[in-house]
Amino acid sequence: MSTTTPTSGRPPRGGRDRTRADLDGNPIPRSARLDAHIVEVFAQPHESLGRTALLSGAFSLAPVFAAVLLLTLTSSFWPVIVLGEIIVACLFFAVYIRFRLVHSAITPDRFLKRRMLLSPVSVDLDRVDRVLINRVYRTSSTEALLQLLAIDNRGHRLFGLSALFWSDDDIRRVADHLGIPTTVDNAPLSRTEYYAAFPMARGWYARRPARAVMVLAATALVAVGALVVNGWVHPA
Repeated sequence: MSTTTPTSGRPPRGGRDRTRADLDGNPIPRSARLDAHIVEVFAQPHESLGRTALLSGAFSLAPVFAAVLLLTLTSSFWPVIVLGEIIVACLFFAVYIRFRLVHSAITPDRFLKRRMLLSPVSVDLDRVDRVLINRVYRTSSTEALLQLLAIDNRGHRLFGLSALFWSDDDIRRVADHLGIPTTVDNAPLSRTEYYAAFPMARGWYARRPARAVMVLAATALVAVGALVVNGWVHPA
């Protein structure tokens, strides 16, 4: 069942400089580099996601590098494998550091979102016409996650937040501080149903062309790697 929660406007602004904490007292790290004098909301994604991804990548790639190193140990190419392993490890740590810098924030006039790989999002709050909050099932799971979607007056997606990355409390805080009537529907939807009801909700990564490109790139990378290793182990 859908309910619309009216808001009486954003919280009162003013007071002392809050660049070190938002209006709810949440600390803002210096790395956020927010220029606004007042930050109403500051949120960061689940910290465990970064650690889990880093450890998963390390444990999954280590056996692969070990196997390739053993195959090339008797050749002159083993230093290249070691160098490749070092480069990949550095890339993993660089991505982890980028993840640590990701955040969302609301200032008196803008919504700001610093992303891991793509350019930052900066939306004038006056452009936000509607805010939708739904629960959407994860793929092949019975767990329904909170999804926030901000839309302009033409029905275009301005930004979104998913509980896969952000806590439910942070998503609700963002909705509350936007000062826009929020439609909340707690009836869980499948991802297909959600995108059918709100096609504008798809992020770039959820669109078929982007997925196809990512799959083709991964396949090409694996194929090239296999051919190179095969050439090292069995030179012509």
